[in-house]
Amino acid sequence: METKSLMDEKIKGMVLQIQVPTESISLLHLFRTELRQGYDSSWVAILNTPNGVEVLYLTCRDGESTGGLTKEIGKCQTIDCVRALDQRKHIWYD
Repeated sequence: METKSLMDEKIKGMVLQIQVPTESISLLHLFRTELRQGYDSSWVAILNTPNGVEVLYLTCRDGESTGGLTKEIGKCQTIDCVRALDQRKHIWYD
């Protein structure tokens, strides 16, 4: 988990230049880090929040698209709502 924390800090450091306080959340950047056909896809969402920049790691179905996930995140008003988009517990693995 230490590596993940270091990555969070690097990402936040790169994004902090853009940070503007907001009343709700806004998506700054979204990118897929891994695609496992037939299983899942891994995503990193960088969000601007009232508390600063947040980095979330999401697992979605393998067919998830950048446009589809961006649209779903756009409907969210809170970080917890974005976290709820994580499907890791709903995907069956061998």
